[in-house]
Amino acid sequence: MNKRRILSLIIALALLVSVIPCGRASAAYLYFYQKKVEQGRTVKVYLYSYFGKKKTKWSLSNKKAKIVSKGKKWCKIKAKKAGSVYLKCKIGKKTYKKRISIGAKSKVTYANYNSLYQGMTLSQVINKLGMYEEVDSSITHTEQEYREILELQREEGGWEDYLYREKIEYKWQNPYDGHRVYATFYDGILREKNYY
Repeated sequence: MNKRRILSLIIALALLVSVIPCGRASAAYLYFYQKKVEQGRTVKVYLYSYFGKKKTKWSLSNKKAKIVSKGKKWCKIKAKKAGSVYLKCKIGKKTYKKRISIGAKSKVTYANYNSLYQGMTLSQVINKLGMYEEVDSSITHTEQEYREILELQREEGGWEDYLYREKIEYKWQNPYDGHRVYATFYDGILREKNYY
């Protein structure tokens, strides 16, 4: 009976040892929540699941970013040029890496939105905000209807504020912070704008 108890105890201890992690440092990893960083922005990368006492050494693989400040479990970097860079964290002989993608500055900003004014053409707005996405469009009058109504408008002294044939709404979106600009064009001329 004693031998059976001893054997059971040995098996239980063996199973217990097998499930205990050998070293916590091996599970460490670098964490960064954004898929892409905008050029000029500063971001923070964290070292998770490291419980050791060894010092951490932070470095970058190229000059497309620079280290602004750092601690044992975090590193703050500033994106300088578009492309990609590896952030490295060395702990003893082990090195952890995190690839960070850097994108060009977005033109979709509140300052650029504020600079838009009624009467601009689509090409002028593109120069301010970059490429766009068409959201909605509608045709109010055919070419013949437009000419007839325009003639009536002239004869009767302008009874309609603004006569248009086509109305198109476009959207511009900042890929980094999600802000959006909506602009509505009447016959290719900017008439309405909104920022979200």
